[in-house]
Amino acid sequence: MAAARTRALHLLGEIVGRETTAVHDPAHQGNNHHLLADLMQAQGELDFPAQTPFAAGLRATVDWYSCTLDTEHPNKELDDDTT
Repeated sequence: MAAARTRALHLLGEIVGRETTAVHDPAHQGNNHHLLADLMQAQGELDFPAQTPFAAGLRATVDWYSCTLDTEHPNKELDDDTT
């Protein structure tokens, strides 16, 4: 599962044009890292297969945020690579 999250992180980095580095910290008490969505079971029970590939959906999500959110948000300094 960590490999899938790392691939998703790198894909997000490619989409937004930034280098990414995955950091795998120890689990926090109370976190359950073994809960996974079973998409095949959901597809079978809901009779509704996913229609958008993950990469396309992630790109659409990034595009939506880029168009929707104010570029002058309170944490703008976090976006500045010079700090």
